[in-house]
Amino acid sequence: TQGPELGFVGPAARLILGVSVASFIAFVFAEKLNTRPMFGFSVFRIRPFSGAIIGSAAMNISFWPFMIYLPIWFQAGLGYDSVTAGLGLLAYTLPALVVPPLAERLSLRYQPRLVIPAGLFTIGLGFMLMKLGSGIENASWLTMLPGCILAGIGLGLTNTPVTNTTTGAVSPARSGMASGIDMSARMISLAINIPIMGFILVEGVRASLLANLPSGADINALQWLAEKIAAGTAGAAQGVSEELVHQALADGFGLVMLYAGISVWFLAAISFMIFGPARKPAHG
Repeated sequence: TQGPELGFVGPAARLILGVSVASFIAFVFAEKLNTRPMFGFSVFRIRPFSGAIIGSAAMNISFWPFMIYLPIWFQAGLGYDSVTAGLGLLAYTLPALVVPPLAERLSLRYQPRLVIPAGLFTIGLGFMLMKLGSGIENASWLTMLPGCILAGIGLGLTNTPVTNTTTGAVSPARSGMASGIDMSARMISLAINIPIMGFILVEGVRASLLANLPSGADINALQWLAEKIAAGTAGAAQGVSEELVHQALADGFGLVMLYAGISVWFLAAISFMIFGPARKPAHG
């Protein structure tokens, strides 16, 4: 198959999202009432810690959930086989493995308060370039390549400083708890944004079909077709040209990339504000 079925973006997704939010609220109340909580929410008063946690969430509302959907665009949207799509993913992920040593040096020189928001901004810029590359005529892996590489560089600039800052901003006795909060922020934002991106993709495809198909199309059939196209499994669909499928996918993925880029830029600004002004080292 070319991609995951996206039917979960319907009632099941809303149910899962509702249960997740309710569970999170219950957990917060339970931790506040516990004398020895797993999560000491007082650490959020530490500005470097909170700024870094925003960075953790930002990476996982943009870069990581999109990695699930990017192969669908390479295969169903651009027509590549699984091997070529895998090579395209390397351009998206490989920079994140190469850049962290540079990110550590930049953090020591310029402080995480600048490096983390800058890394997040770079991720967003990568998504905007991917959006441009996917929407032009004769889009290909070459038009996507600059954005993929830039997003990976942004992740590499962000990931290691985030981890080091969350554990280094608290006392050694609380570093394990800080690491747990960091991982929870990542997993919660990832779990929420996988279905959000799927929903945006399907709705973008459906809106494109609605605008380009003859008027009077059956709404239920249109929704079914949109889900099939978004999942990359619409090859057997009758009465829909390859050009229309490609256009619908380009429109849907364009909205997903726009969502990811704007969201990570918004959280980059929040992270920068939470970090606050530079702190001078104490002289002893």
